[in-house]
Parts: sequence; structure tokens; C-alpha cells
Amino acid sequence: MSESARSIRLNGHRVRRLRKAFGWKQQDLANKAGVAKRTVETAEKGKPILLSRASWIATALKRSIEDLQCPAAALLSPPPRSLSLAPRARKNIRSARESSFGVVAFDLDGTIIQGLEYSWKLIWRILGYDDEERREGMQRYLKRHSRADGLSYRDWCDWCCKKFQLRGLCRFHLEAIASELKLTHNFYPTIHALKSSGCILAIISGGVDTLLYEMIPDADQLFDYVFINRLVFDKGELLRIEPTEGDFEGKRSVLERICGEANFTLHDAVFVGDSLNDEHIVSTDEIGLRIAYNAHSQRVKELSDVVISDNDFSLILPHILEM
Repeated sequence: MSESARSIRLNGHRVRRLRKAFGWKQQDLANKAGVAKRTVETAEKGKPILLSRASWIATALKRSIEDLQCPAAALLSPPPRSLSLAPRARKNIRSARESSFGVVAFDLDGTIIQGLEYSWKLIWRILGYDDEERREGMQRYLKRHSRADGLSYRDWCDWCCKKFQLRGLCRFHLEAIASELKLTHNFYPTIHALKSSGCILAIISGGVDTLLYEMIPDADQLFDYVFINRLVFDKGELLRIEPTEGDFEGKRSVLERICGEANFTLHDAVFVGDSLNDEHIVSTDEIGLRIAYNAHSQRVKELSDVVISDNDFSLILPHILEM
């Protein structure tokens, strides 16, 4: 069988979201890709289509075929029944793993998702706010202990929410932002290699869940834990923001809790991050391995055990797995 005659499944949800972000109907995407409308319909249902047709659709959506291909594990593995692992499962993971570590936690913005430093910054920008207003609000949180108008993290989220509502933030704004971003190269193969080794995987991010699921619709199947800010929409309009526990100083305590539930310690953990809000957790010497990945923060680079400057997620594997 020739390469072009192979059939593959695309992530239908991702194809549909990207198409809508461009403002296209199925026929529009079909015209731009040079395929029949029924091929687009089939792809968006997650059913097999010819590799050549899938490649044309990916090109029309300005994505690589790897970005759109539905990973085999996501098709075969059912969603986790709980974010917590049963004691027996924990024991099996610890004994069967092929890694020097038991837990691997990742930042999201700028680490897994490339093309941005902070998702919040892009939201402020798409709504037309001056960046100085965003920065001032962030300073009210960062310097909360020394300012009379200081904000707790929850108060900061509420403050952002009101600003976003004033400018009419809707879900389609997040879809438009996601259409301009990409996953780091070799994201899926790297995550599957870590899962196969028995590692418990977590996202501990100060980003927003809408972008996470736009970029990685199967995130709940890939990761055992997801700590991230939740943007709650009602009929497409922002209703509230539910703050994460896992941002800035909270990242360390969340990782410690995950390790405790899985019968590990911080010495058994890896954290992979890149930016300002990762500086506190990478300054924790108890963590077994700290990896700076395409880091924006010089401080994160200085504090980490390993610094990776290339956009290739697979480069973390030799440091985590027993190769």
C-alpha cells in the first residue's frame, strides 16, 4: 500500500474548532483543502480518511498533520475515572516504571503551548486593552503584601473577570487565540513515552483551561492531574473565573500533594517550566529534577538542573527515562 493510500483519523474536535476559528463552513474548508465536503464531515467525526486528504486539510488549517492526528492512545484508552489513583494502581506504577522518577509535572503556557509567554496577556491584547493596565493588575498581586490595594490570587482573577466582561470576552476569542498557537514539537510522542514508562503526569499551570482544551482536546486522557484556571462561559459569554491552586507559590504545594497521593516524595518528581510563575517551584531543591524548557525567565534557567533551548519536547526524555 502506498503512503498516500494509508488512512488515518484526525482529531475531529480540533479540526472543527480550527475551522470555526477561521470563520469557515465545512464547504469553505473543503474548497481551501481541495477535498469533498463529505471528507471534511468524515474528518470532523473522527473517522478514517486518506492520509493525502488529511494532509491537505492540515495545510488549509495552517497546522501540521501531527497537530491534527488523533493519537492512538486517545482512541484506545478510556477517560480516567478519577484524578486520584487507587493504592494498588500506585504500587503497580512504582514497580513497573522505567523511569528514575514517578511524577512529571508541566507548565502549559510557553512550555507545552508555543507562541506565547502568558495566555492571559493574549486575552488582554485581543480585547484591546493597553498592556500597562494588565501589568498594573499583576503588580497588585505580586506585591500584595506591601501594597494597600494588593490583591489575593482569587481577587486578581475576579478583577480580570470584570475587565474581560466589560469588553465582552466570549469563547470565540479564545478559539481565535488558539488558532495562532502550536503545540511544542514532538508533544504527543513524548507524553506517550512517559505514560508508557509508568510516570504520573500532571499539568500545573496558571493559564486558562479553554486554551488547554482547544489545543489538547484529549488532555484529560493524557494527564492524571490538571490544575489550571477555569473560565466558565454561559451561552458563549464569560460568567466567572475559577482560580487554580497551582500558580506561583501554589505550584510547589500542588506538586507535593500529587506526590503524596501517589506514594512519592518531591525527590521522585520532575517539573518542566519556563517563566516567571515557575521561579518559585524551580527554586525548591527537594524536587528531583527541574527542567527549563524554552525558558523566557533567566531566573528559571539559573535555578534549573537542565536547560533545553530547542523546541523539541523529546529532548526531556533522556533526562527522565532510563534510556
